[in-house]
Amino acid sequence: MTTTVDPFLLAADQLDPPFDADEYAASRLPNWRSIRRPNQVPPTDPRDWYLWLIMAGRGWGKTRTGAEWLLDEMTAFPDFWYAIVGPTIDEGRDIMIEGESGLLACADARRIKYHWNKHLGQFTILGGARADLFTAEKPDGVRGPNLRAMWGDEPASWRYGQEVWDTIQFAMRKGDVRACMTGTPKTTDFMKYLISQADVITRGHTDENKANLSEKYYSRVILPYVGTRLGRRELAGEMLEDVEGALWNLDLIDANRVVQLPMTTVWENGEAVEVADLQEVVVAIDPAVTAKSTSDETGIVAGALGGDGHVYILSDRSGRMAAAKWATTALGVYDLYEADRIIGEVNNGGDLVLVNIKAMCQGAGRQLPKFKAITASRGKAVRAEPVVGLDEQGLVHHVGVFPKMEDEMTSWVPSARNAKSPNRIDARVYAVSDLLLAKQGRTLGYRAA
Repeated sequence: MTTTVDPFLLAADQLDPPFDADEYAASRLPNWRSIRRPNQVPPTDPRDWYLWLIMAGRGWGKTRTGAEWLLDEMTAFPDFWYAIVGPTIDEGRDIMIEGESGLLACADARRIKYHWNKHLGQFTILGGARADLFTAEKPDGVRGPNLRAMWGDEPASWRYGQEVWDTIQFAMRKGDVRACMTGTPKTTDFMKYLISQADVITRGHTDENKANLSEKYYSRVILPYVGTRLGRRELAGEMLEDVEGALWNLDLIDANRVVQLPMTTVWENGEAVEVADLQEVVVAIDPAVTAKSTSDETGIVAGALGGDGHVYILSDRSGRMAAAKWATTALGVYDLYEADRIIGEVNNGGDLVLVNIKAMCQGAGRQLPKFKAITASRGKAVRAEPVVGLDEQGLVHHVGVFPKMEDEMTSWVPSARNAKSPNRIDARVYAVSDLLLAKQGRTLGYRAA
């Protein structure tokens, strides 16, 4: 059984530094007013505003901005009721309330005395205001309270966004009502609605908070997203429309994304051990004939067939590299995942793939892996379309995030003139076709060489 993942939470896990509980216990968060940036200051426009929408990248400081704003409201107007709305109860509690930059940490930094009832989801400033935690999974759950203000987080991930919003608006009827919504945008009807209704929109990029991220963390985790459509969404906080004519979109990829492989239990030395339930693993190569700065990339993608009959994309090691380099890279991926075979296209390079793999194996004194040579018999788009159908059926999953491959998948338009060759897509198509389409007896866009 797979565990599907909210891409926003996955991105947060990858892009936000880990929280050290011991370090936090020893020192409070730095004073907010001394470190906040100008675009994290609540709107000061003299006009009467109702909705402040913050759309920013991961690690920008959205959570703390929202939490500090709510504390400002609760301390300035203590005789009112407030709401906190998260995509789920767990996310609301773990991120908005108890998180590193959540309401409790911010209150501690200000030395505000409060009571937090985790069971009831109630945060109360002693002798003053009360805020209740609600979930966007239950529209009717926000009925009843007479609210002055609300803070909502990650609205693009709200299951019943419009219904929850509409319901909570009827509860906003005390005092100078206001709402702050914080999140990384995604192209949903609800996000489009919020943008159309917002009085103030604040946009921000992860780079604005670069000073608070380690250099290694920034270079290893964030930089791979730079220049990709996924990076524009997750780092720059852009709400991207689908590219007309592209075969995939980010929503489709996100819907099938997982954080772990299907697992099964085996017995080893008398103990039950959980292992990945994989039937076959392949490494597919779509070679580039040259390695100049203007050459196409060599596609190298590893995929696996799970015991559940689904395909899992394990790795994308594609890139522009010399023949010896891509052969070595492919063998490294083959060893890492203990693959069953390597698949190589031989249209342009003839026997180049097999020749290079053999040369690397001879040089390393190792046995030649099982190799399957294939010749593309149909155009790239025609080869890809059946695989897109498998994605749409929920049968192909990315294990984690592959920014460059996903960028190519969501931006390549087959009908575009002078379109760049999609080598990452081709390698992915070959892997998925070999693992699943061939077993279904479907017509393939290639034949055995």
